[in-house]
Amino acid sequence: AAYVAHHLTARPDYITTLGVLVRPSSFKLFLANPCRVYRTSAIKWGNAKVAPRLLLAWIWRIYHPERELSITPNYGTSPPTFNIDIPEFKVVQSATILLTSDIIDHRTTILRAVDQESGSTIIIKEQYPVADYPAKEGPIIKNIHSAGSSPGIVRALAYGPVLNGDKEAAVRHVYEKDGSSYAQRKMRLVLNDSAESYMKIKTPKEALMVMYDLLEVTRILYREKNILHRDISSRNILVRPEPVVLEGCAEIEGMYFLEYLLNKAQDRPTGYVR
Repeated sequence: AAYVAHHLTARPDYITTLGVLVRPSSFKLFLANPCRVYRTSAIKWGNAKVAPRLLLAWIWRIYHPERELSITPNYGTSPPTFNIDIPEFKVVQSATILLTSDIIDHRTTILRAVDQESGSTIIIKEQYPVADYPAKEGPIIKNIHSAGSSPGIVRALAYGPVLNGDKEAAVRHVYEKDGSSYAQRKMRLVLNDSAESYMKIKTPKEALMVMYDLLEVTRILYREKNILHRDISSRNILVRPEPVVLEGCAEIEGMYFLEYLLNKAQDRPTGYVR
């Protein structure tokens, strides 16, 4: 089951993946999607009415996988790359996978591409959150930057549900006991900022500086927007190798990053952040 689910990490264009467990007397069929891994009971090889039909259906699905049509793989590239058609934004070419996590659950996939026109880096975050999950990441980010670019928080270029043809890309699980169900719909977030992973920090000093700045951003975010980030981990902390000056930076009273405090003699503009 884990092996079948693991195949989802390599193919962000697949909604489901299939597997088979073969034994001398029987076999089991598996299907994995962001909800969970499903399997049949053991099917005897001698069951002439059931076994051939199930195997034929399984083989047909192997060659006709359930795919999400807005993302297409470029075969033969190393590492594998994908083209992503994002309505109201653009077609992103040759995106590579940076990170995958939570195969069963949100199924988070992070991809990176270089804009062929501007040369800037584009980060694309894809997830399958539960449909009625209250914390919508795109609107939250939009709210944070509503009065100007808020230092220390990634900015979004586009956000919304992913359409698979004329329908939303989604999976649904139905509980056998009472027939109730829940859906997980694919969402895509295009980010305007990129940086290095926190785990690539090389010195204790830099680690402490990042932690100070992280606490400062968390404090200001709660004070100004009444938002508290409840999932801070190494995967959610990005570090720029060098500070940058943000365009259209918000004027936030009493917000100071540690590099500014350590170098008060230097005149730092408001938008000077890591």
